[in-house]
Amino acid sequence: MDNALQPILELIRDPILALADGRIALMNAAARKAFPTVRVGDGAFDLIPDLIVFAQAEQFISTVKIDGVRYTAAATRMDGTLFLSLTPEASAAENRGYVSDGLMSGMLTALYNIRLSADRLHDTLPSGEASARTYLAMLNHSYYSLLRRLRDLNALYALNEGSMDLMLRRVDLVKLCTDVASSTALLTRGTCARLEFSTELETLTACMDARMVEHLILNLLSNSLKHTPPDGLVRLKLAQRASNALISVSDNGSGIPPVQLKNVFSSFQNRLDLSMLSAEPGGGIGLGLCRAIAERHGGTLILESREGEGTDVRVLLPLSQPGVGDLESAVPEGEWNSGMSAILTELSDLLDSDVYADCDAD
Repeated sequence: MDNALQPILELIRDPILALADGRIALMNAAARKAFPTVRVGDGAFDLIPDLIVFAQAEQFISTVKIDGVRYTAAATRMDGTLFLSLTPEASAAENRGYVSDGLMSGMLTALYNIRLSADRLHDTLPSGEASARTYLAMLNHSYYSLLRRLRDLNALYALNEGSMDLMLRRVDLVKLCTDVASSTALLTRGTCARLEFSTELETLTACMDARMVEHLILNLLSNSLKHTPPDGLVRLKLAQRASNALISVSDNGSGIPPVQLKNVFSSFQNRLDLSMLSAEPGGGIGLGLCRAIAERHGGTLILESREGEGTDVRVLLPLSQPGVGDLESAVPEGEWNSGMSAILTELSDLLDSDVYADCDAD
């Protein structure tokens, strides 16, 4: 490690850690102040998940929690040294202020009215009213789109506040990924990029909240499909890494501009301004939620993206949970997922309205 870098690092206000050979090689003043018990020469694995330490990408984004504080970690690898720029994130209590309980209540009322109106129209609509069926499909589509945003936002806050418990059961991740990928590919065929799922495993049993993991995968697939052209390719992969499952979603789409990378997990927190009027739909909640689901399982999520080339997200999830022995029962086949409703909700930014023409209430 070239100590000539030290004066440059001292100018940076965010904590900076430089990792080499599995140890902390350099710290700037902000890092020494933020982590007073950490010293140069200490083992990196006591602070940083090994998925981050061993990542071979030149640049990527992830998060770490140190002394109870969560940081967005912007990582750059140069000459065998991993530099982590750590930006502290707002607490769950601070984030709650972005959507008040009153505002949430009002949006839930609007959601209920949309669902009720769509159901009543569906029951009374003459079979030959083609134009009316088009408007009914648009109404249903709007319902699922709004449901996705409110449900994801509510889940994100609950996970960050620690108020959402895991429903742990034994689940076969190979079957889960196969079912999610096949349903998504079927609904998006001909309108979105090609979706492939690959794994060398015949089965992989894990102790997890299956519906949360399903939610995570659907969010990642939706993001990739939304930002990949129809002639592109999105890959979902599953592998085992020691006592962990490694789920990855990669694409050859538009990628994320470097200026936006540091905020990919928290862009939903920004106040409304004119620049957001032309932003992509979705609200920026999905990646923050995926990160929260991974961390709630004791896992890690890292994101690597190259503008104009594509994005790669890797999620490492422990196959078992601390303090939980072998569960007596597995998730019954066909009951681990949320059914077609979850697919229609999570893919609502991708699918055409006509897909929702005959959707019944959940």
